[in-house]
Amino acid sequence: MRLDVSHIPQDAAIQSATLKLYFYGAYGTNKVTRTIQCHQVLKYWYQSVATWRKRLSGVYWGTYGVGLDDIDAKSTPEDSQDWYDDYPIWKNYDITALTQKWVNGTADNDGVIPKSRDKFFWATNEDDYTDGDEKWVYSSEYSDASKRPKLVVTYTVDPIAENQYDALVRPSYHRDLCQRRHRNQPV
Repeated sequence: MRLDVSHIPQDAAIQSATLKLYFYGAYGTNKVTRTIQCHQVLKYWYQSVATWRKRLSGVYWGTYGVGLDDIDAKSTPEDSQDWYDDYPIWKNYDITALTQKWVNGTADNDGVIPKSRDKFFWATNEDDYTDGDEKWVYSSEYSDASKRPKLVVTYTVDPIAENQYDALVRPSYHRDLCQRRHRNQPV
């Protein structure tokens, strides 16, 4: 899933960024605790085209299902949570450091993928699942917007800006030194 952070100023200091997923159900006769990890996606993909095999029209993922191989997605997760059958509940992932990189432009924002090491957790069309357990969350298209995935970001913008002067000692840049902005809002 790709998360829009474009409204956050590039010079913002991210205090916290929490990806919230609404876990509403599990299916199967052999329910197990599954560790679901949240990984940074490293390849550009297009939502209306992306599938298990393709990320763009005619362009395949390096590994079907998005490999956690530092090619399709980072092998090291941003965060992980254990899921069993404690639904309905919000599952929260700390992606503060990654969100900071997206905001200041040091990492491309190709989103994140919540995944267990062996399969996706929301796979509802599986014909052959060996452990008899699936975990389900609502998507960004779900009719009740309050249960869609969301990113809650808290950030500050430094109120003290350096003044720069040209050769004639005229201010060429000014920011209101008294202004301080705090935001805590869903993205």
